[in-house]
Amino acid sequence: MSGIPCSHACYAIYELSLNIYEMVNPWFKVETQQKLCEHLMSSVPMHDMPNPAIVATADGEGASHLRPPAVTRPPGRPRIKRIESQFQNVRSLHCSRCGENGHNHRKCKAPIPG
Repeated sequence: MSGIPCSHACYAIYELSLNIYEMVNPWFKVETQQKLCEHLMSSVPMHDMPNPAIVATADGEGASHLRPPAVTRPPGRPRIKRIESQFQNVRSLHCSRCGENGHNHRKCKAPIPG
């Protein structure tokens, strides 16, 4: 159904001594994908790229590739409580005893209904 034989079909094709690649839909073959993409993708301009022979590392030696930036851990302990997003919906508390917002039944100061 998808154009690529499943494992059961591949085994059946193998048992019949046929070529599995002939049973694959042509859309999934490399040649078709290359024909589709040859006009869509253009080469990347190299006029503003740094010359790797000139780029030097932090210790002053010449290098043939760029080094990643030096990353240090910030001082102090890691944050335990996460920073909530400003777009996150904050759910307000609702008391089941008195029906007011802002607290729940554990912190309710209203008298217990009798």
